[in-house]
Amino acid sequence: MKPKLILLNGNPGMGKTTLAQRYAEEHPMTLNLDVDVLWKMMGQWRQSRPESTVQKLKYAYVIADLHLADGYDVIVPDLIQAVEQTEAFERIAAGHQAIFREIVLLSTPEDAIERCKNRARRQGYAEGFRPGGILDTGGREAKLYRMYDNMMAAIALRENTVIIPSIEGDIDGTYARLIEVIES
Repeated sequence: MKPKLILLNGNPGMGKTTLAQRYAEEHPMTLNLDVDVLWKMMGQWRQSRPESTVQKLKYAYVIADLHLADGYDVIVPDLIQAVEQTEAFERIAAGHQAIFREIVLLSTPEDAIERCKNRARRQGYAEGFRPGGILDTGGREAKLYRMYDNMMAAIALRENTVIIPSIEGDIDGTYARLIEVIES
């Protein structure tokens, strides 16, 4: 059976991490390649942007390549705002004759922003933004709108992107739709 490389795109708070973890738990040897974890492994990554952003992607590409080479699936939960990222992962998948799926968990921009803020509130940040964090220093809601718009512009250039509506609280239903898309 061919390995799969699955890009799970969407704004913060859409359920990417939760769904990717569930997929990995149910599919032995699947790598849940959370690119932001790679970012956080670098010293002073926040102060070193954009260099740290470039590095985290380089690491992600190499890791995905190695895991696919060994015949295992890779799922990448990440907000992808540039078509070049998707194309790079697609080339890696093609190099291993892997099945490539690009999926976006989507809601309205207003819902996406509120869900992101609610997640931060559950983590103890009353205003919905971690003080000094990427969103806090980047304009908060305005930054989230830009991220949403960038993602939508990138997926508009990709004819094989599948959109799955992300409905808050419906993890099981969203996961069932995700499995349908992956297995189609």
